[in-house]
Amino acid sequence: MNPTLHRAEPPEPARAQPYAQTEGRRLKKGELTKLCFFVLITLGTGLLFVLTPDLMPSALISVLLFFTFGPVIDAIERKGIPRGVAVLGVFLACSAGIAALTTWLTPRITQEIEAFQKGSSRYGEQTMMKLKTQEAKLQSAFPVFRNARLTEKALLWLKSSSEKIWILIPNLASQLMLAIFLVPFLTFVLLKDGHEIRRKLLRLVPNSYFETVYSISTRILDETGGYVSARILEALLVTVLVTLGCVAFKIPYAILIGIFAGLTNPIPYLGPVIGAVPGLLLAILDPAVPNQLFWVLAVYVIANVIDMFVIFPLVVAKIVNLHPVAVIISVILGSQFFGMIGMILAVPITSILKILLFEVYTKLYGEVSAAR
Repeated sequence: MNPTLHRAEPPEPARAQPYAQTEGRRLKKGELTKLCFFVLITLGTGLLFVLTPDLMPSALISVLLFFTFGPVIDAIERKGIPRGVAVLGVFLACSAGIAALTTWLTPRITQEIEAFQKGSSRYGEQTMMKLKTQEAKLQSAFPVFRNARLTEKALLWLKSSSEKIWILIPNLASQLMLAIFLVPFLTFVLLKDGHEIRRKLLRLVPNSYFETVYSISTRILDETGGYVSARILEALLVTVLVTLGCVAFKIPYAILIGIFAGLTNPIPYLGPVIGAVPGLLLAILDPAVPNQLFWVLAVYVIANVIDMFVIFPLVVAKIVNLHPVAVIISVILGSQFFGMIGMILAVPITSILKILLFEVYTKLYGEVSAAR
């Protein structure tokens, strides 16, 4: 045999890398750039609100109004009316309604505030007398409380609390002026261009994460928007119920009592209790009509029964599916960090976190199950 016939072939030269692999790497680099840009925009927006906390209330109010009127604008746009025209029409209608309501409410609220200011000294004296009477009874029944000076401590607490409120008033006034200018502008921008802003932000999301981010953002907007709109409607209905009930029984400060009950109603579980405190205190300290405490208590009970068994099941229930323990913990944490505003926003924020955690859990453990 000729050995030359069995010589090993020389090794083939290294082949050039396929174009598809090179293009794939370029796509990965492009996606990483898009992801970094998306994260920078998100962090920059958060940092803006951290560095300028005065913008936060105006931004929150604008977002609430966007969630409230966004579905209305979408429905009008589906009828073939341009979105800008729809937003302008809703703005004009709301402005006319607010002007009419302000014209009707302002003199009545002013009258109630003036009457309350005139009677505030009388309320203070009666509060002191009742506290001293109750303290004397407590000390006679339990001698251990003789040196406790409960009335003095209660008055010191009331004084310090009122001083803190007076300190906050200038800051609240400046934020109110800022909100008067910013809220209409931000709300108009969100209602007119909110969907376009969202589309542009989603374009920055890498293709491999687009479906997940789109699903999360859609769920957050739908669930949070539905909850916020329902809660605002529920608060308005409770305000009307309490105000009409107080007017029917000739209870003084009916509008102020009703507004306070409506403002505190969105606080889960504690809202109705907090909202009832001013009316019950006024009925105890200075009853203006016979059996005022009974009638005030009846108004709150009837309003809350209607809210619990009619308004809440029809308007709010099942929009945000959270366990009661999660709701209570979120409300406590919200009150610790952000006060009453934190208590109101605790549930929607917790709902957002729940959606994010559920998506992350599904993504991680779904991939692990698929790999197995």
